[in-house]
Formats: sequence, structure tokens, C-alpha cells
Amino acid sequence: MISIENISREYRSKEGQVRALSHINLHVAEGDFISLIGPSGCGKSTLINMIAGFIQPTEGTIRLNGKPIRKPGPDRGVVFQENSLFPWMTVEENMKLALRNSRKAVDYYLDIVGLKGFHKAYPHELSGGMKQKVSIARTLALSPDVILMDEPFSSLDEQTRIQLDYELKEIWEREKKTIIFVTHSIEEAIYLSTKVVLMTKRPGRIQREWELDRGKRWNFYSPDMLSLRKEMKNSMDLCCKDCKL
Repeated sequence: MISIENISREYRSKEGQVRALSHINLHVAEGDFISLIGPSGCGKSTLINMIAGFIQPTEGTIRLNGKPIRKPGPDRGVVFQENSLFPWMTVEENMKLALRNSRKAVDYYLDIVGLKGFHKAYPHELSGGMKQKVSIARTLALSPDVILMDEPFSSLDEQTRIQLDYELKEIWEREKKTIIFVTHSIEEAIYLSTKVVLMTKRPGRIQREWELDRGKRWNFYSPDMLSLRKEMKNSMDLCCKDCKL
């Protein structure tokens, strides 16, 4: 579905050229849930932005269903770290921007994310977690082939984040969307994903991939979760130690 072929990305800065990503190769199959983990500045968000079509790789190609990605398109939806709701609009009005005034569709997608009955609420009347739910519902309503999520729960408290992880997992299983998810939480990556991809320090490269059981129901505090978390944390510590800026 998504083929990332030997891509690199460089930026121009006051100090000269900065190489953010170097020779990334990754295949994402339809229905996958891919989590990208790694240290700050390793290029996770840059990779998401290239898949979204906001920026182009300096080298290499990203293809979606065989076609090179040149610009943003309706086949890709993005959920950002901060919600992108218009504060002067109600939840329903924000949703209708994506749904072309379909009240039935608004009801359907708000119900999916657990916000039935909040149509007339304004963003300032919602908690941080509820605002992100509206952002997710609006993205789902666009019916994209791929959903890109750039640390969508990082600003939330731990209890809210864990609850949203549970709900996102259920939404993914029900809607069967392909999701690429950026996170700094190893536990979150394990719980949600069919594959976890570890990236190195800048310039970001893929250090290791873990294929996970698609049907497994992880418990955040189970021995197998803690064991896999330790393995991933050790790999991250090792690659951060060995890599040079």
C-alpha cells in the first residue's frame, strides 16, 4: 500500500545543510498499524509530513498504491499533536467541514469516538482528550485510505492517554484503516501496533522493526508487555549511544 523507497531529507540551516533522514526503506501493508519510535529529532514527524505530501524527500520516492506522493490528498488524513478545531465553531460545525453538512454522518462518527450528544459544544467546553476525539472523528469522516497521527496524545495526562489508546485500538479494529502513528511511549506503540519501527538519532535511519501479533490483546502491566518494552528500550538506548549527530 505505502512503499517508502530509499528516501532521505535535508534542510538548509544557518550552519549549512542538515540531514534529517537518511536512506529510509519501509513497507506498509493495507490495514497495518505502524508506530514510529525513537529519540527527539530523529525525523519521525518529517517522515509523517512526507507521507502526507506536505514536504518532499530530497532523495528517493514514497508511493501510495503504486503512485508517487507529490502533494497532500484526500487519501491521507492527518491528526496533529494539537487539535485543529476552529474555536468559534461547535463540534457539529467542525465536523460538517469534512462531511458536507451530513447530520447522519456527524452522528455516526461522533458516536464512534464516544462523543454522542456533544454536537452543540464548543471546543473550549471540551477536555483535551475530547478535542482530540473530535479531530480523530473528523479525520475518519474524510474516509482516507491512510491516517497519519503525529503524537496525538502526547499533551494529555497518562490516564486520559491510556483510555484514548484503548478507544483508538477499537476504532482501528472496527474501521480497518491503515494507520501510521508517531509516539515517544514504547508501551503505547506495543499496545496499538502491528509493527513498531525504531529510528536512530539524526540523521534518522531505521534501526530495527518488530512485527507484532495482530490479534493479541496486550495488557500494559503484563509480563510479556514489560519484557518486550525492556527489549525495545535497550535497543533504543544502544542505538542512541552509538549514533553520532
